[in-house]
Amino acid sequence: MVDHNEVPHEVDVIIAGGNKGGTAGCVVAGRLAKADPSLEILVVEYGIDTKNDPKIVNPALFPALLAPDSKTARFHEAKPSENLAGRSPAVVTGACLGGGSSINFMMYTRGQSTDFDDWDTEGWNAKDLLPLFKKAS
Repeated sequence: MVDHNEVPHEVDVIIAGGNKGGTAGCVVAGRLAKADPSLEILVVEYGIDTKNDPKIVNPALFPALLAPDSKTARFHEAKPSENLAGRSPAVVTGACLGGGSSINFMMYTRGQSTDFDDWDTEGWNAKDLLPLFKKAS
């Protein structure tokens, strides 16, 4: 994370993630850095700093992130829909560094080997997928 008081210096690539594309921006930055480690890459993202915020790092406290007075989420309400018995659907987006990935309760559990082997599809068995799963962790 960059200290906002630092004097900016020249960079090769600027990736603007916003508060909805931050995760994708980080993936792009990571791939660029791996392809050319000499690049100076700046990822710019909107939102409050939640580093070390217990509500972000402790899954038991996640419900507080969606409270109406939350500073880490934005609530977008659509028009009422007759398909929803007149209710208005709400879409919650992240309003902090890390965006929705910081507040969406994402937890990863890899399937059993047989889950993939049962697909019986070349390249999609557990042995072939395991290196990709390890890379994603």
